[in-house]
Amino acid sequence: MTMADKIIGEANVVTAVSGSARHLGVWESDAPRNQDWHIMLCMNDENGIETGRIESIHISNNKGEQASFCHSWNGVRGGYDKTHVKIGRRKFPITGYNEYVGNICWNLVTVTPGIGAEVMRWLKKLTAFQCEGGTVEFLARHGFE
Repeated sequence: MTMADKIIGEANVVTAVSGSARHLGVWESDAPRNQDWHIMLCMNDENGIETGRIESIHISNNKGEQASFCHSWNGVRGGYDKTHVKIGRRKFPITGYNEYVGNICWNLVTVTPGIGAEVMRWLKKLTAFQCEGGTVEFLARHGFE
């Protein structure tokens, strides 16, 4: 098994908490980044084409804690490249990414825990998203009741 096969196999794990989101050429080293948070973005149409709008976001950390956010109408502008994810008007640095995680509508980016906490604060401030559920302690730590 080549390193590329191993990376692709790890990236295809549906459970974002335990899988690795490495995409070929994105991370500079092969060291695992188990401390990273995973942010799944529902941003592709039924054909897997990126729409430029994020309809739902699912965030999880390495402890199994998670939160889900839904947009009530047409989604908010957003996207990502090899170095950043954009949610609304803010950009956040990422450590990795993968496309079509779970199904063709979802993409995944990974961020450091500090950036993950910033994204949670931004989603709370950005009233376009509603928190649909998650781990109670995780949500409470980030100001969601």
